[in-house]
Amino acid sequence: MNRRELLTLAGGVGAVMLAGNKVLAAGAAPTPAKPSEANQALAAAAAACVNSGSACLQHCLSSLGTGDTMMAACSKAVTDMLAQTRALVDLANAGSKHLRAAAKVASDIAKDCEAECRKHQAMSAVCKKCGEDCSALIAASAKV
Repeated sequence: MNRRELLTLAGGVGAVMLAGNKVLAAGAAPTPAKPSEANQALAAAAAACVNSGSACLQHCLSSLGTGDTMMAACSKAVTDMLAQTRALVDLANAGSKHLRAAAKVASDIAKDCEAECRKHQAMSAVCKKCGEDCSALIAASAKV
């Protein structure tokens, strides 16, 4: 390869790189829109439910660890709630087109969790808080 061919090749590579950068810049993802007020409220309610649900699950596991099976149904309900509600936080923040369907499922699951937590609320502030947060999630889900 002589010097002329090398310069031609280098110029061609540079042009391709420059064109590639322009294509990448033109195809950049738009800045996401701010989530609606209802979506923000749902994300906040879901996040609170995840926090109190995590504490409730630890409470259930501690109780089960001592051989007391009274919290077995509660631990199952809160495990289901946590799985769906964690996803709901992300969907609400993203303004997903699937948010309404996910919120309906989360609300149904939260009703089960709330019912179990209410059974133990007199014995445990953790259960009471989880039940209250599930109730708030159900209300926020209805507004989406």
